Amino acid sequence: MTLLKRQFLVALLCAGISAPAFGDGAPLPDQKAPVVQDQPALADAGDAGQGPLLRRVEDYLNGIQSLEAGFIQRGPDGGVAEGTLSLERPGKLRFDYEDDIPLLLVSDGTTLTFVDYDVKQVTRWPIMDTPLGILVAKEIDLSGDMIVSTYQDEGGLLRVTIKDPKRMDEGYISLIFEQNPMVLRAWDAIDAQGLVTRITLVNAETNVDLAKSLFTFKDPRALPFSGRRRR
Repeated sequence: MTLLKRQFLVALLCAGISAPAFGDGAPLPDQKAPVVQDQPALADAGDAGQGPLLRRVEDYLNGIQSLEAGFIQRGPDGGVAEGTLSLERPGKLRFDYEDDIPLLLVSDGTTLTFVDYDVKQVTRWPIMDTPLGILVAKEIDLSGDMIVSTYQDEGGLLRVTIKDPKRMDEGYISLIFEQNPMVLRAWDAIDAQGLVTRITLVNAETNVDLAKSLFTFKDPRALPFSGRRRR
């Protein structure tokens, strides 16, 4: 696994820029990337017909105070990585990759930290300045400053695309839901070139008790030797 791919991972999860995932694997049948240019143009969340649907999405997301799930990450090249996602609102998030990937992405409620245990590197961003911030906001509001559009595919899945008008050139996030009942199944990170990386949730459990230690990390710069260190 190269340093370049680690840097791409940071871009994917923290700046909305898609990149190849780590490892090899065939495309998953439920993870086909959308043809972004064929989707309806982004529209204001207040447009007629969108309001009730977006309020339903908001109510569902605001009802999730915590979530734990497996995840499968697939990049535009078909490369696949897997791990565990833990989320607690407001602001807390953790992506634990499998043991052969010495990376960690964790937010303590305000700061999103990317940890590379292999090269002992730590990088930080304000969580709410990233596309992932919408998932962990204290109150999820799709009728505010964000540009939001909805799209329903032939299989009945609902796609809600969210774009920050202040960061139009940094890519955006597109949430994918089943509708009856409403369940978040995946999201796509789309970069400025239209390349898509998908995160699919597996066996998600909502409103579960999560240990506070999940949203902390061991600083690799203080460890005596390199290698992945968990919780």
